[in-house]
Amino acid sequence: MIKKRKNFLLLLLIVMIIFLAKPYIKAEILTHKYGEQFRNLYEQTGFIDNVKMFKVLNYADNDAVVYYDNSISVFICYFSKSEEWELYDWKCIWAKYGNANEWIYPYYPHTKEDATERHIFK
Repeated sequence: MIKKRKNFLLLLLIVMIIFLAKPYIKAEILTHKYGEQFRNLYEQTGFIDNVKMFKVLNYADNDAVVYYDNSISVFICYFSKSEEWELYDWKCIWAKYGNANEWIYPYYPHTKEDATERHIFK
């Protein structure tokens, strides 16, 4: 009886880990596969600069969702494609100097701010 309970709890733990890890694995795979297409597209916003890290969270033939972190703020950018990828919407989900504090899953820790960098907020 105790062995069955331990096996059940172990199976439950494995299922929970897989469930929680799936979005991270998906983002890593999509970033590896399609990341070069989105590496510098944050520039279409006109104000995001010095991006330290980005992840492709979702990708389809004509739509994509990309996470950009420049150590001062985190943006989710939505792109659509007719001929080329174009930014059609964005939102700031976290900002060091502001009140943007939305939450998104998968969560990535914010990158460290480099004291020598120049941002528009400094």
